[in-house]
Amino acid sequence: MGRLADGDPDHLLDHQYAGPANLNARIALHDRFSTSRTSLRRWLFDRLLGEPADAVVLEVGCGSGVLWVENADRVPTGWRVTLTDVSPGMIDACRAVVPGSAAAFAEDEFDVVIAHGMLYHVPGRPAALAELRRVLRPEGALHAWTMGRGHLREIDELARRHHVDTVDLGDTAAAFGLESGRDQLEPWFGDVRLDIFDDSLEVTEVEPLVAYVRSWGVDEGALTALREEVRVAIARDGSFHVTKRSGVFICR
Repeated sequence: MGRLADGDPDHLLDHQYAGPANLNARIALHDRFSTSRTSLRRWLFDRLLGEPADAVVLEVGCGSGVLWVENADRVPTGWRVTLTDVSPGMIDACRAVVPGSAAAFAEDEFDVVIAHGMLYHVPGRPAALAELRRVLRPEGALHAWTMGRGHLREIDELARRHHVDTVDLGDTAAAFGLESGRDQLEPWFGDVRLDIFDDSLEVTEVEPLVAYVRSWGVDEGALTALREEVRVAIARDGSFHVTKRSGVFICR
């Protein structure tokens, strides 16, 4: 079975992330069926709160701004935050909930750079990491969330059984993941720490999982048998279990 080219910038911009709809479908599955006592965005923000109270912060690949919407109650008043994304549709969605603008950045401009769930999409990562290091101040920190091998493997296996094309998350994790990220980061940062987010999914409803698979641009006709397998699994076991492996590199 062919797999969608997750690392193809044109495919990502024109199809996957032209706007927030596909990403929102994936986020919804995690939000509704996570077994963690806290959401990923709150957990990630816990780690950001260790940064200076007057930090100048940049997020690259901000998507629709969900990190900031979910943590609006605890953004330090002294922070100055700039959000950027390669997708005009994402920026439009973000501006609707988080006012802001983008600009060209000077050397040593930011105390914190956030790159959550996007470095594995970037071609020429060494040049991108060099640029992130350039705009960070000498004592600054990069926070980069990513996934590991086996992340959402039950969904990937389900799609393969039904000959449904989705993104191969194993390839994504190999590009920049829990196992491969440190070696790529250490040439640019002297201190690289990895914090693991302990979570899984217990999906108790069929359609949110089908919506997740559909978000990859899958033809509706291909989902009929997949939907039935999920229905049977939930009826038999009480839920459709999904493994999650992710974490955040904090680099100084």
